[in-house]
Amino acid sequence: MLAGPVFAVLLCAALCGAESQIFRNAGFESPLGPDNWSCSGCTGLQYGDDKVEGDYSMEAQGRRADWAGPTYLLTYGTDVISGQTYDFQIYVKLLADGSNQHEIKAVVSATFSDGEKVYQKISSPTFISQNDGWFKLTARATVPVFTA
Repeated sequence: MLAGPVFAVLLCAALCGAESQIFRNAGFESPLGPDNWSCSGCTGLQYGDDKVEGDYSMEAQGRRADWAGPTYLLTYGTDVISGQTYDFQIYVKLLADGSNQHEIKAVVSATFSDGEKVYQKISSPTFISQNDGWFKLTARATVPVFTA
């Protein structure tokens, strides 16, 4: 059972109050892979036919579960700081399914050294269709503090 249609997504994030981005390859100009953007439970491809900014967007194909989608790993304490709040701008565009509405979910997952995982939903329920074109989803997340 397919969890949702094929979609292309362009994501970028900036530290609150700062101009710098915390994501390497925010415009998908480098090949996708473990050092930057990848796809969990799907296949991610550079997509140059349509983009919001940068050189490419990312097309996520073959999603089979609600949790599947674009993934970016950040190093706790280096890329992101415990207790710090980050603003996200996420651009999403569905490439199929016409006027049918689909929920877009944005989640931050933190895995601590003891194996504990914390999931934080960073957006309220948002429904878009292919007819909406590029949709800008804004969100804010605070990095959880690890307590041993």
